[in-house]
Amino acid sequence: MSCYQVHLVAWQHLAFLCEQRNLKLFKLRPKHHSCDHIAMQIGRTRLNARKVMQCFGDESFLGFWKRIGVRCHASSILQRIHQRYLLFLALRWRDARGV
Repeated sequence: MSCYQVHLVAWQHLAFLCEQRNLKLFKLRPKHHSCDHIAMQIGRTRLNARKVMQCFGDESFLGFWKRIGVRCHASSILQRIHQRYLLFLALRWRDARGV
């Protein structure tokens, strides 16, 4: 059993004991199933998946597209979202040149 799996089992045991004693000490509930898969993958590949396969940039970019899209009408969103993104890029390039 890896250290990470020992941590998960210990956390679950402590949370169960506190719940039996009506102590509200474990308000944070991590996604143990996901954490268990990450621990198995780290053991198998010796790579930290959180660093190697992160998608924070992708999620941030999708959030940016959403902010553009919520201001577009549903019937023209596919066309307008691309137009507005291209306009944003053009203005960004222009500002970077110092014009």
